[in-house]
Formats: sequence, structure tokens, C-alpha cells
Amino acid sequence: MKASAISVDISPDGQVPLGAATGADRATWLGISEPIEATFLAIWPDGEQPVLIVSLDLLYPGRILRAAIERAADLAPERIFVAATHTHRAPMTDDTKPRLGMPDSQYMQWLVAKVGDATRDVLDPARAVDVTMRVGTGFAEHSINRRLRKKVVVGRRFRVNEVVMAPNPSGETDETLGVIAFVADGGEPVGVIWNYACHPVGFPHLNTIAAHYPGVVRDALRAHVGNSELPVAFLQGFSGDTRPSASTKVHSARRRLRQLVMGRLFDDMTEHAYLEWAGSLAVRVKEVFDRAEDRMSDVVRARRVERVSADFVKGAKEPVVFHSVDLADVTLVGISGEAVSGYAARVRALVPSRIIFCVGCIDHPFGYVPTARILAEGGYEGGGFCGAFGLESLNASIESDVMAGFASVLSSYENQQA
Repeated sequence: MKASAISVDISPDGQVPLGAATGADRATWLGISEPIEATFLAIWPDGEQPVLIVSLDLLYPGRILRAAIERAADLAPERIFVAATHTHRAPMTDDTKPRLGMPDSQYMQWLVAKVGDATRDVLDPARAVDVTMRVGTGFAEHSINRRLRKKVVVGRRFRVNEVVMAPNPSGETDETLGVIAFVADGGEPVGVIWNYACHPVGFPHLNTIAAHYPGVVRDALRAHVGNSELPVAFLQGFSGDTRPSASTKVHSARRRLRQLVMGRLFDDMTEHAYLEWAGSLAVRVKEVFDRAEDRMSDVVRARRVERVSADFVKGAKEPVVFHSVDLADVTLVGISGEAVSGYAARVRALVPSRIIFCVGCIDHPFGYVPTARILAEGGYEGGGFCGAFGLESLNASIESDVMAGFASVLSSYENQQA
């Protein structure tokens, strides 16, 4: 197996609309708190075309960037896996959700050229080196479920017995942490992939650009191996209903008063809380990285299925995509939506013989992907998001249709070998 990897800075040099920024978040841009990056990893199995994995510090990749990467790569679509880290402190690049923000045309023109050049560079066979793939897994325990039914809701209007965004310690999360390192013959990492499910929200500085915790972990891994330019690709998990556990502490007097009436609430983290929480997550990632074990298999396979969006949701403009990539005994499996954490165990159960990295926010996400239970409960993830995303409604059969989509790209490893 050969591999090459590149990371490039994609931070804007001026004010641009941020993805999912609302209210006060749309105020004057205050600069860059943390740089955002695009990471490209190309993997060459013996005698085959490469598979390209791209991770972007953005809310969503969007159809414009997906198309730009496909043009530059000149590979079959199934051999190009594109995902966003889902940071809520990055320029909007999805042009179909105006209520979440519209892309800045000048920034998009620059970004399309930037990712195109990086795609061509990383796919240059002259850059590829022989590598050994190492895999580690563990548990992070850094997220909390954000769906809670409350008897009383005090907001723009008085409500009773509704599911709202609030800390739910007994709610479902996916704490699985996965790391893949591609290591050259001399022991130097060429590139790293890591995977965890947690919304990158609650960053302490409004109106600034930031990679959020994926950037903190990236810097920590770079320092850990002594390479300040190590490409580190983060693949966001099924985090539709989870967020940082450190964002459960309320800081403002006004929100404390609301909390007295409504019970526990979420709030943006302080600088100290953010760095402490993200830093402790980075420690977990480094521990998993250090105990990763060699995988001798040279298997690299990819499958991609596009389903008509009307099978899942009314009003979406792009197909719903299911995509999987096999790397030795690990499978990356993604969906073009923000799947809730409840799907993770079900997807892994489809192929129990393999290590599964569940990945949300690939390509052009249509919105949240609830289970049937969450759809029945309602709340934001259960369909309340539709208006903000320009959608009409979710289909009642969404869970069964989503699981059928995952099954279509997760035929068992044994069957692939047959």
C-alpha cells in the first residue's frame, strides 16, 4: 500500500457568511480564532487506482466543492470520499440553504481553485510512499445528548411538554473513537484519520473562524509526533443529537434565570472550559493513536449509492448519498446528512466482523437524519429543522429507507472476497 497526504489552510482573508450563524452570530466578522484546513489523503492499493479521502473544516462540503474535487481528481465518484468536520465557525459553502447562510462568491472561487490544486497534488503518484496502516479504537466520553423533553419551555412563546435542546445525561451518544495512521517505513506518519461523533458547537468566540475541537486535536497530534505539518483528517460521526459535554454549564445571569424555570440548558463554553474539554479529548485521541496496531491487508474498496431524495424528505434538491470505503479491516461509511447517534450501533451491526467508522456530513447533506423514535417525538432533529433547511417534511419511513441505504454499501467483507 502507498499513500500521500496534504493539508492546506482554507481560512478566508476577510468577512464571509458563516455556516449556520444566526442572530448575533451574523454580526461583524471578528477575524480568525483558529485556522481552518482542508486535508487530502490518497491511498494506492497495489495495481489499482487510488482512493481519495477529503476532510474539510466546514459546516458541509456542498455540491460545488464536491464537483470541483471530482473534476480535479478524474476518478470514479465512488473513489472520492468527501466529508466536513461540521464546525459551525467556518464559511458557508452550501449554496442551497440560504437561511443557514449563502456562500461568498469570491471566497468560493478561491476555494474551488485551492482544493482543485491540492487534489491534483496529492494524487501525483510521485508523492506516494510505501506505508503500513495502523488502527486503534477506544472511547472518548466527551459528548452529551442534546434532546430532552421538558414540561415547561420559556422562550418566544410559552410551551409545555416539548422536546428541546437541553442536556440529557441519560440520552444516547456514540462515544466510539477511531484512529487510522499511515506510517512510512521509517516510522514517520504520512497522514492520520480520526473519527468521533460530537457537534462542534459552543465555541467561545462568536463571529470568528475556528476549526473547533478538530483543530485542537490536530495540533496535539502534530506536536505528539514532532511534525507541525502532519495532515490530520477528522471524519465527523453520527452526531446529529450530541454536543460537547462541557457546554452544559450556563454562564450568563439571564440564562441562569431561565434555567431556574426550565431546568438545565446549554451555553457557549468559556475559553478555559473549551481548551480544557478539547485538550482532554486530544489526550484520548493520542492514547488511541499510540496503541494502534498494524494491519497487513492491502484491501481498498469503495461503494457509493445515490438515492432519490424524495424517498427520505420532501423539498431536497440533491440525492441522498451513501458511501463506504474499505481499508484493510476498517470501513468508513457515510451519509449525506446529520445522522443521529442512534444509527451508529445499528450500522455497525450490519457488518460486525469489521471496524466501522460512522461518518455524517458527507457531500451535500440535506439536513438531520432522525430515527423513527425521534421523528415521532418531534423537536428540532425530529423535523423542526426543515424550515431552516428549505425543506417541507420528513417521510415517515425515513429510518427503514436510511438503513436500506446503508445496507446497500455495506455488503460483508466475506462476500466481497467471494
